[in-house]
Amino acid sequence: MLTTDAANLGPSDVVVRALSERMDVSQTELPPLYDAVDPDALDRFVGGAPSGSELEFDYCGTAVTVAVRDTGLDVSIAGCTP
Repeated sequence: MLTTDAANLGPSDVVVRALSERMDVSQTELPPLYDAVDPDALDRFVGGAPSGSELEFDYCGTAVTVAVRDTGLDVSIAGCTP
């Protein structure tokens, strides 16, 4: 799980970074995030959702969960082996 306050990255950027780290590949080697979810909608969701809110979607053959927390943003990646 990658936890961040997302101060320097938008939520959609955090998802791509988390998956690239988990898969041990460059972010540019991943398919576009918009093939899985609208990045702008993801950013708006996180920006307006109360703490405890979660969004789950499939990206690059993995289950991605984005959770809004008081401490920041949690991104969990399941079903992926590096």
